[in-house]
Amino acid sequence: MTPGIREGLILSLVSSLQMAEQSALNALSNGLDMKELAAAGAAFPFGKLTTTLLMVVRPSSDPRSALVIDALLLILAAVIGLVPSWFFLSIARFFMGAGAGLGFVCAPVLLAELVPYRHRPAHFLVLGLAFCFSTLISNILPVIKSDAYLVVLACCVFSATTGGLYLWLRPGPRNDLLLSEEEKQGFDGYLQNSRQSKRPIALTNVLMLLNVTIGVPVILAFSLLIFKEFGASETSCFWLGIGFPLCQMVLLSFLHQYNALNRRLLVVGGYALSVFIQFFLLLTSAYDLLPPDQKTAFLCFWLFALAVSTCVPCNTALCVIAEQFAAPSERLRYGSAGRALMWLGTTISTSTFMGCVKEYGFTWAFFPYVFLSAILLLILVFLYPKDD
Repeated sequence: MTPGIREGLILSLVSSLQMAEQSALNALSNGLDMKELAAAGAAFPFGKLTTTLLMVVRPSSDPRSALVIDALLLILAAVIGLVPSWFFLSIARFFMGAGAGLGFVCAPVLLAELVPYRHRPAHFLVLGLAFCFSTLISNILPVIKSDAYLVVLACCVFSATTGGLYLWLRPGPRNDLLLSEEEKQGFDGYLQNSRQSKRPIALTNVLMLLNVTIGVPVILAFSLLIFKEFGASETSCFWLGIGFPLCQMVLLSFLHQYNALNRRLLVVGGYALSVFIQFFLLLTSAYDLLPPDQKTAFLCFWLFALAVSTCVPCNTALCVIAEQFAAPSERLRYGSAGRALMWLGTTISTSTFMGCVKEYGFTWAFFPYVFLSAILLLILVFLYPKDD
């Protein structure tokens, strides 16, 4: 098997898990009230936050062993989730998130070590396809009109299966796959400081926060509910919900054909486009002179475009972060710290957004996201390495 593919498969499983479990809330919205939905929604990112913080305090000396713990947490979560109660559902989602948190920290470190610099963006975009596919599946679930417990049961089976695949595909002993220092020179020898930020920790944190403020957690968790809030019919919500992950997959597949992708264009340019779309979504929401049908159509269009545009910079950012630190221990520690910040933001976002929409309307609920994204984008422009 080509070096890095095994680790890529492991990372794609973790990516699929995150998107599927996060987006599954769309299918559970009819079976839970707003408080239960908020608790279940926040439990998953809170689990990711918990294990990521543990990695900051005590980074694992061998990421592979952490991935084994990841698998066991996923299987444990599946068992807990079988209890038909929203409380146990929240506990199960916490453990699912805890496993995903470990996977997100450890798998990119291994992938960055095993894939040549020139080909890394393409590898990370392939992993992004797993995000899109699982989002597609999760957005189809609400249309099936299944009982909420059957949806939970499907999520538990998925979690247990993913955990089992982790154990089956886990890499062998550390020395079998990790490159020697001499071999690593062939991969990273020409990666000069000009391709690394002068403030790599700050760059990592900004990229992780942008992932939150650009609206990714909200779109993944509540896209169908937001389309409905805009006034779209159930049929339109369905087609929009399956349309944007399909478009994401087409876009990522197209970009994957190019082995030498410019990181600055994908990350800085990609986030700039997303902030531009955010602004027009907010402006359309605040403009009351449009006829209702036209306003609904424009709002759905801008949200759809935002969902598609975010997939490229968010996935490429994970690649850039892994390259900012030379030593694996630094990649684990500072990558964990950045992700912990992202999980904290995701927890706050998923637990408050829909409540704010109901209380204050979409415009005021979405305004802080646009404002913070614009500020973070300006900071990113100054922090990003000048030579890519």
